[in-house]
Order: sequence, then C-alpha cells, then structure tokens
Amino acid sequence: MTLATGAGAAVPSPTVTGPITGGRGKPSIASTSFDLAQVGYEQAEYFISGTASAHTNAGTFGFDGKWTVARGGRALYA
Repeated sequence: MTLATGAGAAVPSPTVTGPITGGRGKPSIASTSFDLAQVGYEQAEYFISGTASAHTNAGTFGFDGKWTVARGGRALYA
C-alpha cells in the first residue's frame, strides 16, 4: 500500500514512438512457446522518452516506510 500526502505536481507525459520495426540486431526478449495472437495478445517494442524527476531524503529513512522526501533534480531519459 502506498500513501502519498502533500502537494502534487503536474507530471509531463512521456513521448512514445513505435512500434519499433527493423534493426540489425537479434531480438533478446524472452517470449512464449506459442503464438500470442491465438490468445488475444501481441508483442511489440516501443521507445519511451521524457523527463524524470528525482527525489532525495529530507530526513531519516526509518523502518516504518514513512519517509519525508524533497524534490531533487530532473533528467531526460530515452
């Protein structure tokens, strides 16, 4: 169970590109031994990019899981 309190901040949506096709490598994703489409699923890969927000501790991390954090930096991910 997660409990969050305090003021929320707007979170930018990531950019999703794909599905990815082509490429020169060999797939390294483990799959199933049967056709996923037969049971209504599909397997595809996508690129996801955006901005991640970091948080740092603003006190002691106790054993009860109730911790106070502060906003840290931001970084791009892709």
